Amino acid sequence: MVSQVTVQYTYPHSFHKVASMLFLRYPNHLQPEVIHTDVVDTSMFEDGTLYVRRLLTLRRKLPHWTIPIIGRNVEAYALEDTFVNTRKSRIEIRTESLSFTRIFQAGSRSSYWTNGIPSNCVGFEINSWAQALIPGVQRLVESFITSNVEKNTHKGIKAFKDCIENGPERFRTDAAQQNAASGKATVP
Repeated sequence: MVSQVTVQYTYPHSFHKVASMLFLRYPNHLQPEVIHTDVVDTSMFEDGTLYVRRLLTLRRKLPHWTIPIIGRNVEAYALEDTFVNTRKSRIEIRTESLSFTRIFQAGSRSSYWTNGIPSNCVGFEINSWAQALIPGVQRLVESFITSNVEKNTHKGIKAFKDCIENGPERFRTDAAQQNAASGKATVP
């Protein structure tokens, strides 16, 4: 069975401001599990769409019951494909987990848009999904992933809003201090 979570939000900021801060949202103090980002590809399509592919490195403590399956405090990786079309004021982001793929598959699709949204605002929707692949623990794994995805989505919205409103420098400083206190690496 596939578990899905959909969350919507409206950012009270211009598309230009949202788009310009998009690639500066990690690291942040509310999502310290994202410890590093690497840009692995960029392209500009004929229609003016900017394409950016990033590799996200994540580290988090996992529940006790996962230790026999995947270990303790392991790094995980996700691939993020972002398409920014400034002519249409639209951003599409597709993220897929690259780790533990024999145990579960997980990903998300996010959209930012201005069509049908009040002036100087940007609509946002994320649809995240997860599917456990190990018989006998599917419900437990999917429930864990779904609750974490929903929690992290709300933290991500709050963190991105903070980045937009207060600028990435203060945002990065807060994240660096929190990661240093917990012994985690930070994005240079």
